Amino acid sequence: MITKKIVRIDASSIKDSSCFRRFYLTTVEGYCNRGINNDIHYGTSFHKCVEEAARNPNNKFIPIKAAMDTWNEKESELIIKDTAKFLDLTHLTFACQRFLDQYDSIYEGLEIITKSDNSLMIEDKFSIPLYEDNNLLILLQGTIDSIVKIRGGCICIGDWKTTRSYNFDEYFSVYKLSPQLKTYLWALLWYKKNYPNSPISNLLEGRGQIGCFIFGAFLSAKEIVKFKRSEIFWYGEDSMLEFEHNLLNLVSKIKDTIRQNILPIAEGSFNGSCVSYTGYKCKFFNACAAQTQLNSTPEIIKHVLSSSFIKREYRPLEFGGGSKQNITTKNEKNTISNSTT
Repeated sequence: MITKKIVRIDASSIKDSSCFRRFYLTTVEGYCNRGINNDIHYGTSFHKCVEEAARNPNNKFIPIKAAMDTWNEKESELIIKDTAKFLDLTHLTFACQRFLDQYDSIYEGLEIITKSDNSLMIEDKFSIPLYEDNNLLILLQGTIDSIVKIRGGCICIGDWKTTRSYNFDEYFSVYKLSPQLKTYLWALLWYKKNYPNSPISNLLEGRGQIGCFIFGAFLSAKEIVKFKRSEIFWYGEDSMLEFEHNLLNLVSKIKDTIRQNILPIAEGSFNGSCVSYTGYKCKFFNACAAQTQLNSTPEIIKHVLSSSFIKREYRPLEFGGGSKQNITTKNEKNTISNSTT
């Protein structure tokens, strides 16, 4: 019996697709670091506080405990970055306390939408089939932090970010062209189109254009955490059609590469995306550099990769200490939490 291969794409992997080798090694092959960067896990733990604060608005103990428990689950696996040593459990606890103290002002003028079952539209997971044949299934997946209604106005997707940047306007401006918010918006529009009678579609019906914005938690070793909200970003029909065109091109590239069973070329060494403008190197930099310098074969490159990384399925819906259950193909397809049925 042939086991169908499942490839799961999300906004983070789409961002990595500027170098298709980086995207492919992470998303299709499943190469990942042996540990978790502490700044990434800090963000995951803070997200848990935000989620539980929305569910338990009159109880500050539950959100803080949820964040601390999430941190402690992975503390032994953390890789402490030199530039983020201050992001520890103590800093997290104070940041969560300050967030809870300012909760009403942070969410002033916003109302988290309530579903038909009276649950809040927070941490809603989606899984959309983009391609399927007898051997391969490609899914677009993600988790939307919140869907809110602006008082007297529109519906918006609100996404939380933790950052060590302290230039608020510059940080937020990047998201005007970021694939993350477009991915979430495209997912909502896809469900509205394909499941017009579903609860999520009914909630969005007649609401007009859906906006997007970023909640930012700005972190520092020397100053107290600050919370800001970006302007509302609007993505018109042309912009979303362009996103869909690029998404489907990526899907074609994935299935062709899998079918040919080849190692993709290192596009980052050509377009410079293997090193960011801040000097951050792609995690596969050393493997690709070895190929360039030694004219290595793909087999040697894979040996370098296996000695530096572990392999496990790329599962975006399990990021952040989520469910560890073995999600089946049936359960993964055509879902957005419980909102499509």
